[in-house]
Amino acid sequence: MRKIKVTLKKSPIDKIKRHKLTLKALGLTKIGQSRIFPDNKALRGMINQIAFMLQIEDAGETAAAEDSVKAKALKEITRNETQ
Repeated sequence: MRKIKVTLKKSPIDKIKRHKLTLKALGLTKIGQSRIFPDNKALRGMINQIAFMLQIEDAGETAAAEDSVKAKALKEITRNETQ
């Protein structure tokens, strides 16, 4: 599944409450903060609502690399615990 990187670029100060709650649901609280999400319709709807405050990028290869590193680390941890 494709992944997208969402970065908060504008302050939520003086924005309507609904927009602030959407940012909170996305886990974006500070300017410059980024999160990587799976690309789906629900997320696209949230992003469309507050797109003027965000920067959206395709995180395809970067996210896949991060996932593989996390998977390798998890395998190593479980292997060490069983020994």
